[in-house]
Amino acid sequence: MVSSSDFLVPERIRYWGEKHNRENRFFNKALACTTIPTLRLIPFCRSWYEITWNFGLSINTFPAMLARALKEDRGEWDRKYEFHSKQTVEDVLVVVSEIAGNDLGVGLGLFQNPTGHSGIHYNMFAEMVSPILSIAELSDPYHSGLVRATDPIVSTFWESFQSLEKGVAVLCVIEQSALSIINAMKALFLAVENAEGRKIFPIDSLQYITLHQKIESAHAQKSLDIATLVNNTRDQMGISGHVQSLYQKFDRFWNALEKVTF
Repeated sequence: MVSSSDFLVPERIRYWGEKHNRENRFFNKALACTTIPTLRLIPFCRSWYEITWNFGLSINTFPAMLARALKEDRGEWDRKYEFHSKQTVEDVLVVVSEIAGNDLGVGLGLFQNPTGHSGIHYNMFAEMVSPILSIAELSDPYHSGLVRATDPIVSTFWESFQSLEKGVAVLCVIEQSALSIINAMKALFLAVENAEGRKIFPIDSLQYITLHQKIESAHAQKSLDIATLVNNTRDQMGISGHVQSLYQKFDRFWNALEKVTF
């Protein structure tokens, strides 16, 4: 039997991601869903908006943190950062900046990503779900649709992007699961019906979803690329531990949504 401990960090992360996606009950039930009442989708919409809004903002603090570290520790890098060379952190900065920029809609013109504030991905999600929830309802921290398991994930985003290893771990967890999330989301939205039994979301209204179907495979590989960059024998378990911890939080999140959605 293959154990994840037999792998190096990037391989281990891929293994955990595949296992998480394969065994996720919310994903599996969403993919099999053919019809679902509108009200059943509200907890997902409210909770996922909270996730994608906080991720889209917090990830943009990650390249800023790396840039500050490169500036403030100039001339002292070898003494203060024995695990990673200056060039390694610069390479991570390049990849992270690309992923963070993509979440703001930057660099995705070939995929018909809208420009300006409407092209920011959390705003694209809000626009997509506007037939059933307004932006005011999505943004209300006291809205009843928000599952409690959302808060620990949001807190982890903001805290982790102030650390090289923790930030890389967050990107790996998000990007290794993103395509599975999007595929489950597509099936779920296409199944939504109003009180009269009519479908609410035609495929051409799901630009947030169809855009992410095109870009997430590349993001998944880039997350493994930066895990490879920061991987070494002394901090392997640090990255791995952060990845496992966040997967556990997401397991609780998806399990909570499964209970209220299906």
